[in-house]
Amino acid sequence: MYDYDDVSARQSIVKIGEKHNLDSHLLAEAFISAYLDKASKCGNLAIQCRMVDHDSAIFLITNNSSIVSQFPIKLKTLKRVLAIK
Repeated sequence: MYDYDDVSARQSIVKIGEKHNLDSHLLAEAFISAYLDKASKCGNLAIQCRMVDHDSAIFLITNNSSIVSQFPIKLKTLKRVLAIK
């Protein structure tokens, strides 16, 4: 079962994907790649993992040099996705 933070992160990813005409599954994969490698790209968006603390990772999403969004994703959510792979 997803908790509120899982749902909020998923909704943010879906909204960003829709706004930028990107597949939300591919965009979610880009977040995982950014978590593992500090940065990734999906279409015209760059995703950077800016900070990791004890329970979450903060991601910055940009389009060229314009900020699209920045939000945290709980580490337990990222690790749950990684365990499925």
